[in-house]
Amino acid sequence: MAARKQKLNLDKMTVIQHSNAQANRNNRPFLRLPGEIRNLLYGYALGGHELRQTRTGPTGEAAYGSH
Repeated sequence: MAARKQKLNLDKMTVIQHSNAQANRNNRPFLRLPGEIRNLLYGYALGGHELRQTRTGPTGEAAYGSH
């Protein structure tokens, strides 16, 4: 019974994720651009720097660094 409930929860999450992805494509024109063009624009906006998120500390708070 627990396995069936878990599968139903996973199926529900998949539907929600698909719905969110579809909404993003419809409501955010930037996300409709091909990935190669988005990556070029990110490169121009960041001036060639890369932003990486790392986890630090025992609570896992996010810290951002530029490379």
